[in-house]
Amino acid sequence: MEKIGDIIESIANEKNLEIKDVKETVQTAFINTAKRMFGENYEYDAVFNETSKKIDLFQKILKFQDYFLLTFLLNLGQIFHHLDTL
Repeated sequence: MEKIGDIIESIANEKNLEIKDVKETVQTAFINTAKRMFGENYEYDAVFNETSKKIDLFQKILKFQDYFLLTFLLNLGQIFHHLDTL
């Protein structure tokens, strides 16, 4: 079975495209497919692994403590905005 890296190189050579451009297009396709399969509300990242010649797909997850910090900062911003309107 061919690795995705070999397939990307074959497409780039056959179509006379830059390998970097084909990699980026395939990575975007992986991300879009994950969103269709698992939901648009999730964030994903795809990274081409030069060693294994595979694409690693990651789901980005917001850490709990960061969520509370972000919520606090947003609420603080709303309070300051409200005070400015008084």
